[in-house]
Amino acid sequence: MTNSGTDSTQTLSDQRPPGNARQRGKTAFRRVNEWLHLWLGLASGIVVFVVCITGAIWVFNEEITYLLEPAIRAEIRNEPVLKPSRILSVTSREYPGAQASYAYYQQGAAIRVGVGSGSAHAGHDAASHVLFLNPYTGAVQGRETLAPGETGFFEWILLGHRYLWLPQEIGRPVVNYGTLVFVLLLVTGLIWWYPLKWTAGTRKKSFGIKWKAGWKRLNVDLHNVLGFYTFLVLLVLALTGVVFGLTWFSESLYRATSGGDAEPEWKRVHSDTLEQGRHYTYRQALDLVWAGMIAGNPSDGGFYYAFPDSTQAQSTISMRTYPAAGRFYDVARHTFDRHTLRRLDFYEVFDKSFEASSTGAKIRRMNYDMHIGTILGMPGKILAFLCSLIGASLPVTGFIVWYNRKGFGKKRKFLKYTSIILLTGILGSGPAFGQQNTPTALPDTNARDLRELTVTGKTETAQVKERVFAVDVVDLKAVAGRNLEINRLLDAMPGIRVRETGGMGSEFNYAIHGLSGKSVRFFVDGVPMEAYGTGYSIQNFPVNSLERIEVYKGVTPIELSGDALGGSINLVTRKDLGNFLDVSYSYGSFQTHKAELSGKWRHQNGLTFQLSSSYRFSENNYKVWGPTVEVADEFGKPIAGRKYRRFNDDFRAFNVKAEVGITGKPWADVLMLGLIGSDMEKGVQTGRTMAFVYGGVRYDEKLWSPSVRYSKKNPDGLSVDIYGVLNRMQAQTTDTSSRKYNWAQEVIAQVSGELNGIRAQKSAYRFKDRNSMLIANASYALGAHHKLAASYSWNRTHRTGSDPLATAEWTIPFREPQELDKYVAALSYQAVLWEERLTSVFFVKNFGYSARTNTYNYNGGQQKEIIPYFSENNRWGAGFGTKFQLNAASLIKLSFESTARMPDGVELLGNGNTILNAPGLKPEKSANVNAGIAQTFRDGENKWGYELSLFHRNTRDLIWLGEGDLYGTARYENIDKLRSAGGDVSVRYARKKWLEINAAVTYQDVRNRQRYTASGAKSIVYNDRMKNLPSMMGNGEVRFKYPAAFGGEGDLSFYLGTDYVKGFFLSWPSLGDPSTKKRIPTQFVQNTGLTYSFLQNSLNVSLECRNLFDRQVYDNYLLQKPGRFLSLNIRCFLHNQ
Repeated sequence: MTNSGTDSTQTLSDQRPPGNARQRGKTAFRRVNEWLHLWLGLASGIVVFVVCITGAIWVFNEEITYLLEPAIRAEIRNEPVLKPSRILSVTSREYPGAQASYAYYQQGAAIRVGVGSGSAHAGHDAASHVLFLNPYTGAVQGRETLAPGETGFFEWILLGHRYLWLPQEIGRPVVNYGTLVFVLLLVTGLIWWYPLKWTAGTRKKSFGIKWKAGWKRLNVDLHNVLGFYTFLVLLVLALTGVVFGLTWFSESLYRATSGGDAEPEWKRVHSDTLEQGRHYTYRQALDLVWAGMIAGNPSDGGFYYAFPDSTQAQSTISMRTYPAAGRFYDVARHTFDRHTLRRLDFYEVFDKSFEASSTGAKIRRMNYDMHIGTILGMPGKILAFLCSLIGASLPVTGFIVWYNRKGFGKKRKFLKYTSIILLTGILGSGPAFGQQNTPTALPDTNARDLRELTVTGKTETAQVKERVFAVDVVDLKAVAGRNLEINRLLDAMPGIRVRETGGMGSEFNYAIHGLSGKSVRFFVDGVPMEAYGTGYSIQNFPVNSLERIEVYKGVTPIELSGDALGGSINLVTRKDLGNFLDVSYSYGSFQTHKAELSGKWRHQNGLTFQLSSSYRFSENNYKVWGPTVEVADEFGKPIAGRKYRRFNDDFRAFNVKAEVGITGKPWADVLMLGLIGSDMEKGVQTGRTMAFVYGGVRYDEKLWSPSVRYSKKNPDGLSVDIYGVLNRMQAQTTDTSSRKYNWAQEVIAQVSGELNGIRAQKSAYRFKDRNSMLIANASYALGAHHKLAASYSWNRTHRTGSDPLATAEWTIPFREPQELDKYVAALSYQAVLWEERLTSVFFVKNFGYSARTNTYNYNGGQQKEIIPYFSENNRWGAGFGTKFQLNAASLIKLSFESTARMPDGVELLGNGNTILNAPGLKPEKSANVNAGIAQTFRDGENKWGYELSLFHRNTRDLIWLGEGDLYGTARYENIDKLRSAGGDVSVRYARKKWLEINAAVTYQDVRNRQRYTASGAKSIVYNDRMKNLPSMMGNGEVRFKYPAAFGGEGDLSFYLGTDYVKGFFLSWPSLGDPSTKKRIPTQFVQNTGLTYSFLQNSLNVSLECRNLFDRQVYDNYLLQKPGRFLSLNIRCFLHNQ
């Protein structure tokens, strides 16, 4: 409230900055008051805005829930309500082994019964359940299940209201003292509003809003006048809120309202364990307390019953009765010894009835009712709602007043310079606000690598691109001299997004046209990579052993015999018959080393040896900063503005694949015995966000995998490809540290292990996977234009685990054997018609899996136990793909598939550290449509072209990695219905051999299509955009080539590229205030590089820079990726055709 005018004719343009107050005759008191109001308002505006908005929403949470969720409604009868013993009977029937934690009943509503992690006797890693029971019959009217760390909408709103969605130890004091500052703002605003002299003009200006005035004057009136009218209500709301958060304020207020008496202390009370079993059974005690409270206290409004933990003899029974619905100050609230039923006094304010309480106690009991307006009934709630909305508007209108008075909104020169700065930022180093608000994506130095090859004939790469499926191909032979990383290489392709949690060796996630995670499958020469572990994954694969990478966006050919739902990525190794040796080494920032060796030798009699190997090491000690990367000073206050190096994020991986056998024979194209070995070790620096810092957690993994492959291709007859493999993988997560670290690498506490937060217990969990896999593909040509094909793959994973320390509860389910069996069978028919211009493929697939996993929970007894969980499923799928060659330069494609995907080992069984097992996962189902057109044009020395792809998907039970819980862990979950639609377009231009320009843009609209929740209520996020997923991505590049540089035979090339990802929300975009929601910021990153090749391309030297402007980069929420990365790569290639 900032009405400081003394003259009724004063206009908005006359309102000068506070610096001119002396000339207007204001007193020193007035100047200090206005200075405090201004700067305290700017400092606390965001806090006030969030607290007021969330408070306004919370006021009517019960009414809104009642309207939106039919399951919670119940007719009012003149009958007795269910006793606690009957509630427990229903709970035990619906959730065997679980126990109710509370029962909440309001007249006209169902009894809300909490089950699971909400109780003291349920583990924190268990899901929490809510049952809605008919209050008279006990019939289940609805249910709700929340994963660990998950909250309902209004609970999420309450977390924002109390803690700004920050960790409690940070958010609580920020909110509490921010609210106290708001009290000062109300007082200083009232003083500023009060005119120096009352006249007819000042009265009109102070009490009325001039709606027809210009927007600046109207904004001032909205701030001043609405602030005055809501002053008393907002003051009460703020003061009652501070009572909940600041102990010293609460005690002072109680002393002031009670005539000097100190506020009573809360007492921790316990049942007398010596009386256990001597008087009443557990359920008898519950019913007797309930009957006594109902009989002795008014309960027309309902009751709240807190069940004691049956496994803890000292636990107590607590109950409240409400005389009237929606009123809390006159509640009867008592606690009882569960063995003797003796009432236990725990807090003097509630030990007596409201009528018998002292004045101070009465005011304290009315605090919550005053805070949400129920002290005045429904009119009070409406008043609190409206005033809270106005309170949220005050920081906004106040900021605009300040902004306009400073002249920012008036000076065209300022706007002109601002526009220039913004434009320069966009074209140069990124958005003007990039460093503050939009940390950008990890650079993709290899975006250029996708466009290196100019195809002039029907190479194998060109033939793959012309298949009926939506497929892109990366030819790696043309870019073999670069410092390539497959993740970054593919991240630059249209329609693909690769998200990494950190630097080298970090977890990664692929998304193709909106479907991500294990919906995207990875293959090496058609063999699924899922069984090979982290050490031999796509991010550690030796790139120089590859010929090309095929990316299928959606519908996947049956020879890639997996259950890919979102798409497939197939790494195709070199098939050159000539002998070769390829060696490369690179060194880069953050002490990063990478070496690769691949080679092949074949005797003229067909005996063949092949080898490919890779070594990677990085300290990953790049700097991180910003939210959650904080270290407290000696007074416990976070030190702002500091950057810290990661210190337990080192990564080392070595893998080798050796093969020996026969190639190029009439009876066998390939008959090879192979052996894959990998050894990987890394530090685990963080949990699901950087708020969880680990200094001693380690993970190591070893793999040995013998294999055999036979392949014989006959284009005019029968072709066969058979592959068998046995994998033995062993991995260990070691969490034996007794020290808790902060980002400054300082020991800040003594702990019993670091993982899982307050649930931490030391562990050395080791698991062993035994994997068996068999793949068989066969095809038969029916003449020149028709072909039949069949495919079958079978995969079994058997996991056993052990923990020699045997103290960490989270490892218990993993210690017992777990198994997963999967198979995929498929048939297809291909027809080539119309002089080979039209090609169509029709196929049918069958998917199945069976699994045994474990949970650790109560199963009807008083102690937790291992509970085996068995699941199985079977699905059919079918589809087609077709292409039509309009002319030599134009191609049209269309494909459709109704398919399914079974959960894989990590999704179902967990990864042994930050990802927990998920026994209840269901298979994904999806109907996918892809359409596309590609055209190329040539005009003399110029060549250009474009490719346009469109997609549409309806997905059921999407398997999605849920948000991290409060302990740094997460588990996979199903999302019922999704619809994905969008497209991508890429354009390219080349002039002679010295200039190439390429650009690509992808847009995807992924929406939640689940209309109703499990309880039958309408979903509040129906048709909302999918959380934690970007909607737009793009990249571009300019490359210059200089053949025969420096007068020799060497070729010099230089490129400059950029990558863009639009920012997106971690949670549902429609919920909450966008300005305060958790958000993955927009990414805009530039990359550059220089390569010199000589000795007929046998020797290459390249210098590259990723993230040229050292932007703060996030792919995932609060998991920062490396900044500027410089590298030098040397590669030597020797071959004999």
